[in-house]
Amino acid sequence: MKKVLILLSALVLGFVAVSCDRNTLEPGQTAAMELAGEWYVTCDLIDASGNVIFTGADAFGLEERFLLLTYNTAKDVATEIFIDDLEEFWPVKVQCTGDPSALTFGVTDGANLYEDEAVTVTGKIVKNGTKTPSGQPADYIEVLFTFQGDTLPSAYGFNYYRLSGWRNTGFVLDM
Repeated sequence: MKKVLILLSALVLGFVAVSCDRNTLEPGQTAAMELAGEWYVTCDLIDASGNVIFTGADAFGLEERFLLLTYNTAKDVATEIFIDDLEEFWPVKVQCTGDPSALTFGVTDGANLYEDEAVTVTGKIVKNGTKTPSGQPADYIEVLFTFQGDTLPSAYGFNYYRLSGWRNTGFVLDM
């Protein structure tokens, strides 16, 4: 009987160890959490050298800053995210391929789920790469967009729409 109990205990412990090992994420986390977040961003229209030609507030009457979301897809894998401006900027919602170790993401001619057009995205995140309005260190995001069929860049002499800003800290002063 003692041998049966020892064998049964070993089987239960083995099962528990295997079961716990399958899910390494804490509740509420996603596989894409390194690239996911809520970001307060501003819009600039820039040339190929990164020089600001217009700000989005001047060119389009955009709010000084607005919310941009990056989040996991339904597959919940670390290498796929959505970029979503909640229809504040273009509107644009596009799935990108991400590299969580390099903190970069992008897509060429991806389907914009808000508009019937292709969009190209190049983005990066820099850990503690900026300071918020309250002076707190925060992660920095920079995303460059081009839209298929968009005639504004050639008409006004810019190459990219650049959204850049900081990860939401939760502090009211940083919103």
